[in-house]
Amino acid sequence: MQVPAWVMCFVVVASLFSLSYAQVNWSTLTSDQLSQLQPSAFSNLTADQLSAIPSSSCTGFQPGQIAVFPASAFAGWKALCVSLLPDTAWNQTTAAQISQLAANASYGLTSLVVYNMPPSAAAGWTATSLHGLSMDEDHDGCNGFTSPQFAEIPLEAYPGWTAVCIISLVPDIFANMSATEFNTFSLDVYEGFNFDQIILLQDDVLLSIPLSNFRNFTKYGMVSAHQLAILVQKYGKNITDLFTNDQFEDYDGSGRYGNCINCLQFKAMIPNPLAPLYQTLPQNTTWLQLALTENVSIDSHVFQSNGFTRETVWGITAAQAPSVSSDVLQTIMSCCAVNILSDTINAFSCYQLSFLDDNAYKLNYQSITAYNSKSAECPVNSTTSTSTSPLTSSSGLSISSGSSSQTTSTSSGHMLGISQIEFGAIAIAGVFVIFGI
Repeated sequence: MQVPAWVMCFVVVASLFSLSYAQVNWSTLTSDQLSQLQPSAFSNLTADQLSAIPSSSCTGFQPGQIAVFPASAFAGWKALCVSLLPDTAWNQTTAAQISQLAANASYGLTSLVVYNMPPSAAAGWTATSLHGLSMDEDHDGCNGFTSPQFAEIPLEAYPGWTAVCIISLVPDIFANMSATEFNTFSLDVYEGFNFDQIILLQDDVLLSIPLSNFRNFTKYGMVSAHQLAILVQKYGKNITDLFTNDQFEDYDGSGRYGNCINCLQFKAMIPNPLAPLYQTLPQNTTWLQLALTENVSIDSHVFQSNGFTRETVWGITAAQAPSVSSDVLQTIMSCCAVNILSDTINAFSCYQLSFLDDNAYKLNYQSITAYNSKSAECPVNSTTSTSTSPLTSSSGLSISSGSSSQTTSTSSGHMLGISQIEFGAIAIAGVFVIFGI
């Protein structure tokens, strides 16, 4: 069929298909010749004939030609051919045609070809064809799905989704996803979900996810602050079962993973009061578990015996602040001062703040502001107060500072550490001096 391209446009289906498959060598068609064929020439195309067309010639396919392919012909697509199709080549395809697509052919789809498919055609996706989709440098079909298309994909095809494909779906798809659709995904694809997708789920969808399924997300916090709030409201003290320790250690309270310098947004959403999670703190306590635990005294015994890490310091709440012992404060300031939250700083006593003085520069910027403000309210001799500190040492003994002398106020308001006996002696000596005795 070595004829000029302009001649090919006059070939009609009768003359073309009056020839047998052996007589019409589809393997000789060039891209230009293919593009000039009338759509009617393809109305009886077979899968074998489509497969015989050179992949390099597939750039010549036109939407009107593919629109009239018999559905059965779609089984003849090859991945390389599909990868070379013009962006709008499949914009007139039908569900019946897509239903015949083989996995090795869908692998070749590009995002633009998928994007331009009519939503109604998406009803033809099968588990087999979805499973063939991939994401690499040359094949990015998963990234082309639109929300209207996704809504048409039958639930029975969902077992074909893979994590590598899920991670590439545009986030907008999740904003309109139903609870039934989301919960039809297999647990194998959960590692493919990303933060930008999950935060768009409607509340009813999020709350429909079985509690145990959350642990199948990636290690990073996968929900927004609002979403975590409603999950806490629903599950209460079982909040620690939502995610693994690693997931929560990377959660920063706003939904993004990273350094948890200030988790106030998260702590503000914790229901109050919330029943203690444990009678005693467990081994390898996470900052979240600590934040949710009431009536705990944070002394060095608790701090060390429970395998606390520097991340655990994030969980020290304002309510727990008065129980933090001096030795624990010294340990924190030497290793992880940056993790002390500003609301915890504000709840420290002046005596506790004195243990921060030499290393206050290590605090995070929000906590430094809190430290400077709170310190300004403390008297100069706050570290030598005559009152007994409520803090306990590692031995469980109360820590007491200062002397037993009484104090009196001068006209300027400063406190002088002079006993009554010392004051009387000074007064008598003054009389002797005045009268020359």
